Amino acid sequence: MDDLGPGAPVDQEHDGWLTLRSLSVDDVAQVRSVTPEEVEAWDHAGLLYRAHTSSGIRYPAWQFAITDPSGGTSPEWLREVVAAIDPGLDPLLVDDLMVVPARATAGQTPIDWLACGGSPDPVIVLLRELAWRP
Repeated sequence: MDDLGPGAPVDQEHDGWLTLRSLSVDDVAQVRSVTPEEVEAWDHAGLLYRAHTSSGIRYPAWQFAITDPSGGTSPEWLREVVAAIDPGLDPLLVDDLMVVPARATAGQTPIDWLACGGSPDPVIVLLRELAWRP
């Protein structure tokens, strides 16, 4: 692995699924109307969660479902959420956690909870709990 930020290698069994549910550097650049170099700078700064797949570095799509209301590149809470993700977790588990309704987020998916202005705290707790599961 290189030093571009968090993200574990994807289990080979899950590789294809995550590739379908994620974006390449070029895809992110297009979605955010920036250069690939800017995407890599965000990655270095810990502003993006990524996974290492057979098709290269991929960024799970849930990160781009919400835009920053202040016009920035990403919502303020994203850095906190990314920092809470254990780098050893299978990225598909993280992806599933972010898009499945949870009691901790009032029955909403964590990403919907955050989009509605919910605190990142319950999402961070869910991520930490996921890291402790056997």
